[in-house]
Amino acid sequence: MSRSQRNRQAECDMHQAPQPPSPAATLTGGVAAAMGPPPPEVSPAAPLGTALAAMSAARASAVLAVGADGHPVGILTEQDVARRVAFRLPPE
Repeated sequence: MSRSQRNRQAECDMHQAPQPPSPAATLTGGVAAAMGPPPPEVSPAAPLGTALAAMSAARASAVLAVGADGHPVGILTEQDVARRVAFRLPPE
């Protein structure tokens, strides 16, 4: 390949969209690399509507219930809410 052909190839390579990592490459990284932003936090005593509003505002699928000491005491997910609605389950 001539020098001008290599230069043209390099120029074409620069204009190509970056390729996303393969699914297998995702599995070789650490947990932190696979994590999204932290979920919103609510008090365990917060009304369910407050928790759902926090999830919606953050575009998150869960909220973390945090005690007065700042330590997590539980997590509420969209699936938890959907299951209770769909199967009319009482609170635990």
